Amino acid sequence: MTIDVEKAFRANPRSVLQFLQVPGQGCYIPAYQREYRWDKENVNRLFEDALHGLSLLPERKETISFLGTIIAIHDTQYVTVKPHFRNEMPRPVMTIIDGQQRISTFILLFVAIHNLLATCLPSVEKDDEEGSAWLLEEIQKMMAELRDCFILDKRSGKALNRYYPRLIRSFDDVWSSKPEARYSSAIARLVWDYLKHIENEETEAKQFRPSEPDGEKASTHKNVAAVFRHMNKRLRDLVQPQEEMPSLIEQALKAGFGEALFGFEVPSEVAERLRKDDETTTGKRFRLAFAAIIFAHYLQRRMAFTVVESEGEDDAFDMFEALNTTGEPLTAFETFRPRVIDAEGLEDYQSTPSHADMLRTEKYVDRYAKDASKLQRTTSELLVAFALAETGQKLGKKLNEQRRYLRAQYGDPDDKTRTEFRRGFVKRLGDVSDLMSTSWDPAETLNPSFGGLSNIDEPAKVAFEFLRGLKHTVTIPPLSRFFGAALSADPEERLQKSVAFADAIKASAAFTAIWRGAFGTTSGIDAVYRDVMLSGDGQAALAARPFSGNPSTKRKSALDIALYKRVLCDALEKAGISEKGSWSGKVETSLLAKHATEVAKFLLIASAHDVEPDLNNPGLVVSGRKGVHPTLTLDAWNLLSPMQVEHIAPQQGASTDWPADLYDERELFQTLGNLTLLHRDHNIVVSNHPQPKKMASYRALASRTPEAFEAAREEARKLGYDLPERSEAILAEATHARLLIPLVGCPSDWDGEFVRQRSRRLAEIAWDRLRPWLD
Repeated sequence: MTIDVEKAFRANPRSVLQFLQVPGQGCYIPAYQREYRWDKENVNRLFEDALHGLSLLPERKETISFLGTIIAIHDTQYVTVKPHFRNEMPRPVMTIIDGQQRISTFILLFVAIHNLLATCLPSVEKDDEEGSAWLLEEIQKMMAELRDCFILDKRSGKALNRYYPRLIRSFDDVWSSKPEARYSSAIARLVWDYLKHIENEETEAKQFRPSEPDGEKASTHKNVAAVFRHMNKRLRDLVQPQEEMPSLIEQALKAGFGEALFGFEVPSEVAERLRKDDETTTGKRFRLAFAAIIFAHYLQRRMAFTVVESEGEDDAFDMFEALNTTGEPLTAFETFRPRVIDAEGLEDYQSTPSHADMLRTEKYVDRYAKDASKLQRTTSELLVAFALAETGQKLGKKLNEQRRYLRAQYGDPDDKTRTEFRRGFVKRLGDVSDLMSTSWDPAETLNPSFGGLSNIDEPAKVAFEFLRGLKHTVTIPPLSRFFGAALSADPEERLQKSVAFADAIKASAAFTAIWRGAFGTTSGIDAVYRDVMLSGDGQAALAARPFSGNPSTKRKSALDIALYKRVLCDALEKAGISEKGSWSGKVETSLLAKHATEVAKFLLIASAHDVEPDLNNPGLVVSGRKGVHPTLTLDAWNLLSPMQVEHIAPQQGASTDWPADLYDERELFQTLGNLTLLHRDHNIVVSNHPQPKKMASYRALASRTPEAFEAAREEARKLGYDLPERSEAILAEATHARLLIPLVGCPSDWDGEFVRQRSRRLAEIAWDRLRPWLD
């Protein structure tokens, strides 16, 4: 029997516009499909894909963003459509087996862009400046195209019933040109409500707000409304500079952009108008409408699917399983796995080292298999870290870029001369996965096990908690290199390698705390870590295979803890903070509470390690004997890290009796010297009171004996400090606050000079605790 394969299914590339504007076509979501579940993150990724594509146009005029496969049944007999009125059905009907999340999102986005243009239209119509006539024509053309993407005009039926939403859902919705028409699913209802909105002269130019009806599917309607609102926000942000790239308007004014997108350059009068800094309402709407048109053009014409059509449901599901398509595209790791199996050979794969190492990565990423968005994010973060550890390269988060990286670096599966190299590649990917799985991921790893490594000392454990609490993921690549070496070391070398790993953790934490303590923000710190991996000291680098792309600057790989510490110290010297005096001077004015709360907390904990009150300088501390008050232990960290960073002179204290120089342009109230740590409940008691009352609260919380506690409370009452009932109850149950003891005898004038002095003292002690980790 001869099978006509071409009749069984057809696969054709289609732009979004080509797919949605097929004459007479309606798209149908069967009942077994999930409700709409895309969220802001999914929408952000779609925007980023489009904006990335737009940024490439001047150099790559044929840029296309591929969105995967749409699998659909070309249902000529309406077998899959329930309920339906046969003589009123669209022709053709495409029953969507896979791709409904993406199609639904484009429909929502086209409604949002149409509404944005509709709100700008009256302003452009009244605009008599040069360029407005061209823009008005483009708005009108684009609005017609957009409408045709989400509304099908049947050209029969009374009033609005001549129009059908392009996409409906089984049972919830019914296409009809008669009153029997019903559109109650979240997407179809929004489209139908918007149609009524634009067909009403009183509302057509106003902002559209989706309804959120109650009922069984209220959560879906709420999610759709939230996504639609987020789309509106993102669309209005198009005129602003985007992350790591200029605004869309700036890009559109580059030579070659208009020719690539429109087929002609942006008219000179329009370009001139866009370059003006016109902050009038008319000027803003002119720019916004122009940006929206550009964005819509790319969405419609440069974003594309492969549309696979089948004549029957069985064939469609066979293709669905074979292609392994989901609402989310395959991760780069999922597409990489078959390549490894191919290289090792299917029959032998399970007995190879690659199989065991791939299982390490699979075990990590598969914990998020039920959450497609989190699976994508987790895999992306893993591969970004791996690329930096492997070749010292900054890998982007784009899925295609990550796929290309794995494919190119792993090499040809048929090249049997590189088997050991490929196995090493997969092993190192497993090392990064193991570090993240057993230690880094806070959602799954409350108590890091470091892959079973022993000899990780207490300060290293505290340092690791600091780094992962800071979400300082750029430290994962260097740490994974030392971690992997320890995991695979022979028993006689494992102790030495484990100590090197612990030293790498402490060195990373010390460098990060010193850098951030001086500068507050993250500016420049990621570049230092990348430089460690790729360039090292100029001769050797920490990456497994440092790759600069230039053969003349090739460096060898050296997994050397001394090299790692030396390069980090060199970075401190270049930044002018390699000495205690210069660093503590920077910390004096660093606004840590404003820019780096977690860093401030770590420095407060480090500066509290084995200290005692300075009897000669009340309010300050001095180093004590070893063991007098250890805070750089895991037990102490678990006790102190949940505390809040408390402003001693309160943030809202500018209008109170606190010294005014704390609140001038230097903002000294945000610096280390004005900070301490308090339990959340204690913070309620202390509040934002004037200095005498606040210090009385500190004395009560720092009291060592019941008698001292009552004496402090009596002192507070004499000051007129009567606590509310809840605060009294909290204070009565409060445990001794050891960190507040040095503040008990602080000077009466908690002014800028004293705060700077305290900042320097705390910084000097923190330096003495942390800087040796880099030696």
